[in-house]
Amino acid sequence: ASNFFFSDASLEMANIRTKHGDEVYNFIFSYYRKGTLGILGPIFPFEAATHCMELPYIFGISLLGEFHVVDEDKEVMDRFLTYLTSFM
Repeated sequence: ASNFFFSDASLEMANIRTKHGDEVYNFIFSYYRKGTLGILGPIFPFEAATHCMELPYIFGISLLGEFHVVDEDKEVMDRFLTYLTSFM
């Protein structure tokens, strides 16, 4: 469902804007660490990055529960923020 509502719609909008001459940029955040789905973890049939999984790596907090940063997360946060600020 997430792909249908978010990914597919985002790509369709990007295609429409490109056809109108706009430059469009997308990114895929695919990093996932077990336990980062918070309260949704027990009901998800998979373990993978989903919609909004990048937000804790930008803001340091999660909408789904507590976000406990480990060393690997710190590296992902540093790299991701560097990518975002370089893009902007």
